[in-house]
Amino acid sequence: MIECIIFDCDGVLVDTEKVSAQLMVGTLNGYGIDIEISAYIERWSGKVFRDIFQHYLDSGQLPRSFSKYEVIRDLENQINDIAQPIENADSTVNWVAEKGLTTAVVSNSRLEQVKHALAVVGIASCFGKNIFSSEMVAEPKPSPMVYLHAMEMLGVPPGKCLVIEDSYSGASAALSAGALVIGFTGAGHIQSGHGQRLLDLGVSEICSDMKILPQSIEALL
Repeated sequence: MIECIIFDCDGVLVDTEKVSAQLMVGTLNGYGIDIEISAYIERWSGKVFRDIFQHYLDSGQLPRSFSKYEVIRDLENQINDIAQPIENADSTVNWVAEKGLTTAVVSNSRLEQVKHALAVVGIASCFGKNIFSSEMVAEPKPSPMVYLHAMEMLGVPPGKCLVIEDSYSGASAALSAGALVIGFTGAGHIQSGHGQRLLDLGVSEICSDMKILPQSIEALL
């Protein structure tokens, strides 16, 4: 019996992934790294900025003088300023709460950024203290660590958790943690074939519209 519904943030509750990709690609292109938005999304969607920049530092494509944390803070501020809610995210989260199920957010983004994004779109109060960031663990998604940490803090075993994830790395993390997963493909950054990739990974089903997500959740309950 499912007791807890866990939402990823970016790309599930807040439509920021495409904006993030555009800003990151602009930054990387500015340093002579040839990557297009579609390629960036396919390779890096759901990964933390820190690890993305570190990859390019390690490969010598970014100068050693590159200040990744300063750049990340600037990118996050720009993203926060233009964060938009996924349509019907608020009604879906409220529906989950009305069902008597525990609600939580598990994100790779910094905790401060997640809280700000949820506040901007008006649903922060729906989750209370049940907001978890990869900052809290040693490794971000696709490691299952942040999901396992959240489940432990919530007091809900993995088999009783249903996760809503948009990215391949996030879905991998949730599945590795032992949760059921619905793949959400209703955000602006989703590319053709992504839903099938998630199904091949092992998610229970795909939902492309937040408005009908309650029906998908109800079926799995």
